[in-house]
Amino acid sequence: MEKIKPRQTLWPWLSLVALGLLCLLFFQTGQEVTLEIPKGASAFQVGELLTQNKVLRFSVFFRQFAKLSHLDKHLKPGDYKLREHMSSLQVLWALFHGQKNYIRITIPEGWRAEEIADRLQAQGVCSANSFLEIVRRKKLEGKLFPSTYFFDPETPASTVVRVMEEEFEQQTAPLFREYQAQKISSKEALILASIVEREAVIALEKPLIAAVYMNRLNKKRRLEADPTVQYALGYNQRQKTYWKKGVNFKDLLTPSPYNTYINTGLPPSPICNPGLKSIQATLSPAKIDALFFVADQTGRHIFNINFNEHIKAKQRIKKDQEELKKKKK
Repeated sequence: MEKIKPRQTLWPWLSLVALGLLCLLFFQTGQEVTLEIPKGASAFQVGELLTQNKVLRFSVFFRQFAKLSHLDKHLKPGDYKLREHMSSLQVLWALFHGQKNYIRITIPEGWRAEEIADRLQAQGVCSANSFLEIVRRKKLEGKLFPSTYFFDPETPASTVVRVMEEEFEQQTAPLFREYQAQKISSKEALILASIVEREAVIALEKPLIAAVYMNRLNKKRRLEADPTVQYALGYNQRQKTYWKKGVNFKDLLTPSPYNTYINTGLPPSPICNPGLKSIQATLSPAKIDALFFVADQTGRHIFNINFNEHIKAKQRIKKDQEELKKKKK
């Protein structure tokens, strides 16, 4: 009987072991990680960033492979969707080939749904019309939380809306629970926060501006907030913006339920998508009795209780503006 050579016996086992190691190396990864590789970052800096975010367990192998393969000078910066516990070779391959299989998109505080839709379409995430159709049908203006998101190209609009809505719930729920004893409802707070978001330039003034509007609401006075008129006017073709600059007297007469110069109380829904600070300011406004405010030349506001003092403040600001124009000439 012919003996089986040891070499023939070991080979299948060695193959299985090698296959097992490859599986561990390439397929046993963890949760998804979104990561930005800065421009000009060295292999050492990239390695540290990868280990800090648990993409790699150790950076030393990554750096060695990068150096030996001469790829350490060719790592492409940008936003990446990686996974925890990847192999150094996997990560090196992704960074060298620039395999960024998602789109990073930032939604600023104070944007209305149309602005968000335009950005989503411009960056190849989803159709603006499809996005707006869902937002309007579900009445989600105000609940498209301003943040940075990561989407695959051509993501269904329904998925994009759901992600933003879920982010809103996650971020704002603790705030609404904290201030649930307030007289203002969560819906009313969100509407008012959207106005505060568009009015305030300096974050520290948000509680003051919120207080003025709350005082006016309590006294049954019209809010007379310019951003509500801007929202009612819609897109300004000449200025190429959804928020017209230089609102005039004719604009203040625009017939719309959102125009707080001709309607008492809050608009029927938010006029934009506010951030956390504006929502918090509305839920916990400053304790002041002011009923009026006017913006000065620095972006700050002058607050007054008395209407005559308010008019004087406006006149001083107008005079300062005219003098500044003369000096520039």
